[in-house]
Amino acid sequence: MSPAGAGIRPTDMLPICPSSVPVEMGDSWVDKKAVQLMLGTPREATLQDIDEAIEAFVSANLSTGQKIMS
Repeated sequence: MSPAGAGIRPTDMLPICPSSVPVEMGDSWVDKKAVQLMLGTPREATLQDIDEAIEAFVSANLSTGQKIMS
């Protein structure tokens, strides 16, 4: 999971993860607020999200000429 604004993901777009379990790092309110601002609670990946990620991975590997084991 990447911080908000990292890469090309817009700052208002939630990260996608296998489940929507929030990240916990530290017990103080400052720790919790910083994590919420930087990462937020991820959105659970749908089957379509997973299929698109696999397709993008395969496409990127094929464009480099590398073989993918099946």
